[in-house]
Amino acid sequence: MRPFELRLGKLFSTLKDHNVETEKVVLQSKYALNYIFADLYSPPPEELGVFAIIIDMNTMELDAYVSSLEYYRIVETYSYVQNLAVHPVAPSTMGIEFDTEIVDVKDMKNNIARVCKESRRISVDSNEICGNDSSSIRIDIRSIIKKIRRNKSEEEVKMIRKAIEIAEKAIEDTIPRIKNGLSEQVIAGLIESRARELGAEGFAFSTIVAIGANTSKPHHIPSSTIFRGNEPIVIDFGVRVHGYVSDITRIILPSNPQKEAGTIRDFANIISDAIDSSIQCLKVGERYSNIDEVARSVLMKSNIHRYFVHGLGHGIGVDVHEEPRISKASDHEVELGDVITIEPGIYMHKKFGIRIEDDVYVAPSRPIKLTSLRRVIEL
Repeated sequence: MRPFELRLGKLFSTLKDHNVETEKVVLQSKYALNYIFADLYSPPPEELGVFAIIIDMNTMELDAYVSSLEYYRIVETYSYVQNLAVHPVAPSTMGIEFDTEIVDVKDMKNNIARVCKESRRISVDSNEICGNDSSSIRIDIRSIIKKIRRNKSEEEVKMIRKAIEIAEKAIEDTIPRIKNGLSEQVIAGLIESRARELGAEGFAFSTIVAIGANTSKPHHIPSSTIFRGNEPIVIDFGVRVHGYVSDITRIILPSNPQKEAGTIRDFANIISDAIDSSIQCLKVGERYSNIDEVARSVLMKSNIHRYFVHGLGHGIGVDVHEEPRISKASDHEVELGDVITIEPGIYMHKKFGIRIEDDVYVAPSRPIKLTSLRRVIEL
């Protein structure tokens, strides 16, 4: 089963599990469409070129209304889906030609309104769909969309695993190429180029490579700063495969380190302990705020918790930041099927920073660490 069919199948089975009887499903929110059409979704900065999808639950016919700019790419991407009709949408005043009828924006809205009027029961992901029409029973399925996005299936976990494998291999293969005189920008380019060679379809976010004092900035943008052979390097990297992402952070210590190397190595080991302790506490029903506290308590023993300035982690899937949130303020609880990051870090301004990030799957039997690249890498 291909990813698009997999995600639709998850939607249909979850509707059934929740006893949702419906004739039509209309999805228009970016949150829902980015998931269903994740094969096309590649931020930043590209926006998804799909405006709406109408699903007939009786015939299983799908009508997708898409940007005229993306029409041919979408038709080609989903050519294997026999029951999908793709409609290009553009203002009729543009006078452009396609190999099919172009739907005016107003006509698209009228078609959705007609579906609302003709359906006795219709499932929607926005209160704006169907407007004030009272001829049908509207079922709000936003909570179901949130559930299927958050709780990954085994097949989705396999795709995330693949994204992790590529990211880790790209970092590992780049390490021997890091030499004196290379800039953060060049190192980032080497990693990204290798990931493309390994099959990455895109990147999860803008790659972070930070050298020396720049490691003290959590979201440092690679600059012209040069590696001189004795500074720590932090790499935060992720790729996109079949619409799913990875998110990995590793610290690299050179063989000829600066004078703070022993301290950095000791702190890195403490951070690694915090990750392991957090993973051990991942049990269904546990509050993620408590998991965050577990990591902080490990750092507190060495009085470095003061430098841990962000939350412990977040969910990953078709977006690199999605539910659940793992922080002291989070109200989320651990759920079966969560795929999350655990990424404690400390940042000493103008000196150095250390962050290590693993990806973890909350499986039926136990939490499974999906990342395997050694956390502290010797150069």
